[in-house]
Amino acid sequence: MKPFAKLFETEIGQIVAMTSINEDWRPEIRFHFDPGVDGLDICSVALAFPEGDRGEAMAAEMLRMLDGDKALNAIRAEYDMIRAAGLGKTEA
Repeated sequence: MKPFAKLFETEIGQIVAMTSINEDWRPEIRFHFDPGVDGLDICSVALAFPEGDRGEAMAAEMLRMLDGDKALNAIRAEYDMIRAAGLGKTEA
């Protein structure tokens, strides 16, 4: 069985990276994270790859090489935007 997910403990908390197929039938890696803002649930961002075998191979290789720093970089812009927007109270 090939791996389909990884869990990383980072400076902002856990990040889960999972391979999947998006609504356009393209392979993707979706990153799930808790923004640490009251009233918001788990958020996610995705990287999509070309349709077909080539895209599936690219997603599998990216998941294989992912580490905590790369996962954090993948979600950093969304995380920072949510935090900067001041949506609700932030956790201490």
